Amino acid sequence: MKKKNDFFWVSFSDLMTTMFFVMLVLFVLTVVYLKIEQAKTEAELGDLKRIVQLKEQFKPLEDDGQFHYLPICKKFVAKELMGQEIFEPEKTEILPDFIKPTVEIGKKLESFLNDLQQQN
Repeated sequence: MKKKNDFFWVSFSDLMTTMFFVMLVLFVLTVVYLKIEQAKTEAELGDLKRIVQLKEQFKPLEDDGQFHYLPICKKFVAKELMGQEIFEPEKTEILPDFIKPTVEIGKKLESFLNDLQQQN
């Protein structure tokens, strides 16, 4: 009868040892998976920070009042020139009525770009 008890405890300890190694392997796999996910999340966070930074950089154009953002085209256009034909038909010359507003808007854009260049 004593031999039956000895076999029981040996097989029980083998079972517990096997379960320990299974749990250890699962723990290691979980840690590796979480590290990979953390790296992906940090990369996404960096991308989102860049997007926010770009939006902040273009804030002066939104606040200026002379520009309108077209989300479909993802660009800013001059409100004063929206819907206007500023070129002569089949020519590359700007109509005389639109030369002054075009130059003013060009100077504002130049100043905006110079400010961006100094910031970066």
